Amino acid sequence: MTTTQQCLDLTTIQQCSEPKTNRQCSELVFSDLCVKNKSKEILKHVSGSAQSGKMLAVMGPSGSGKTTLLHSLAGKTNVLSGDITLNGSLFDKQQRRRLGYVMQDDVFLSNLTLWETLYFSVMIRVSDTLSKQEKLDRIQTIVAALGLQHCLYTVIGDIFQRGLSGGERKRTHIACELLTDPDIFLVDEPTSGLDSSTAHSLMVQLKNYATEYNKTIVVTIHQPSSKIFHMFSSLLLLVEGQMAYFGSAPAAIPYFTNLGFPYNPRFNPADYLSGLLTADEHTINVVKTWSKELSDAQHVSDVKRSPHYRHRDHCANPRSKNETLGAFAFTPEERETTRWPTSNLNQLKMLNWRSYKQAKGRMFQTYDVIHGFFLAAIYGMVYFQIENSEKTLRDKMGLVFASFLHWGFQIAISTTLSHSAERGVVWKERTVGAYRLSIFYLSKLTSELPLLLVIPTLFNTAVYWTAGLGGVVGYFVFCGIGILNCLLIQEVFTIHILRPG
Repeated sequence: MTTTQQCLDLTTIQQCSEPKTNRQCSELVFSDLCVKNKSKEILKHVSGSAQSGKMLAVMGPSGSGKTTLLHSLAGKTNVLSGDITLNGSLFDKQQRRRLGYVMQDDVFLSNLTLWETLYFSVMIRVSDTLSKQEKLDRIQTIVAALGLQHCLYTVIGDIFQRGLSGGERKRTHIACELLTDPDIFLVDEPTSGLDSSTAHSLMVQLKNYATEYNKTIVVTIHQPSSKIFHMFSSLLLLVEGQMAYFGSAPAAIPYFTNLGFPYNPRFNPADYLSGLLTADEHTINVVKTWSKELSDAQHVSDVKRSPHYRHRDHCANPRSKNETLGAFAFTPEERETTRWPTSNLNQLKMLNWRSYKQAKGRMFQTYDVIHGFFLAAIYGMVYFQIENSEKTLRDKMGLVFASFLHWGFQIAISTTLSHSAERGVVWKERTVGAYRLSIFYLSKLTSELPLLLVIPTLFNTAVYWTAGLGGVVGYFVFCGIGILNCLLIQEVFTIHILRPG
């Protein structure tokens, strides 16, 4: 077996999925989506749909709004107007847990190993109805299928710490999403950075995965090869945030040929379409023609037969809507029991575990210990056994203030540097409804207690007794206020840095 086949064979992953005969058909529909960023409108009335068992390709030049569209479907971007539904039901937070999203940028916590990353993902995102052993078996199955066994205990790494390669990080990202067995799979530029053979093998397996198990797959892709292009069932072309085409992928070439743009059969269809969308004189004509195609009276009947218009009419009829929801609609009881994939206790336990693993490396660094020791020694020598009188009261107040201020700044800087790197990870996990935000904040507080308590408390102890600030009762008050100061600053900065939006 070649390396490419070994790395990208998803056949064994399919064993983790429910058979096709047991799966309900689904239709993800987005209608008239408009997304605005400050003064610029990124998406302008974009509509389309994706059905189970098929792959929808979203193509267009750089800056056309492809990634923004996926962000909108995944709930990562606020939509100015428009609707996103799954079989007629609002695609809300509960529904989005059926969604897997592989972003173009592979965002992970750098200090965790590959196995720890997958373990956290399966334990917190997969329902508690599965036993722990079943979840661990799922990890092993997917790791074997994606050829990641050799780096299972390698840290993810970052620019400061060597870890997984770019290709391994991409496969890790795919593995994390496949662990949840999603019904809808959004993939942003999956072939970016891969050689042609590896890219083709990956797309073949995604195509097979969609058809065999009724998965709905939406892929943004810049300029695929001819072989990859012919794997897509549907095609959405975007240019400057506007639709240039939506419909059957094989029908795209005849459509543009009929508009007067000649096509050479020996050319790659994707290259032909990209050429139309990047040439300024063609772009304006293509967008105007598509808009006219939708609004022209002689095409009304054809347009209404398109998936998103058929869906709109379908939803207008209450009886039809109820029939459409089928097994994909949540009952009130199910909404209550499936609001979160796992229990609050499990969320807290796993978030504590991961936060401790990520912060462990900076908790008791030699530099921090030496720094705290020498600073305490300096404070002790300057204020050694200061006399207890009205004349020295201001000196004592200054010492207490300097001690609290120093560790307040230390905690603030440490929290800012560490949590800024986690913001993307939290953003990704929160949009799929992995855990409660309140529990996440609580876990950040409890998991880093050693960092917040041990060194500052030892420092305050040394300073208090060498300076002779008071007795035993005063010592506990002094240390208690110091601990409270550290906890408060850490939590305030955590909420500020990792807040939603």
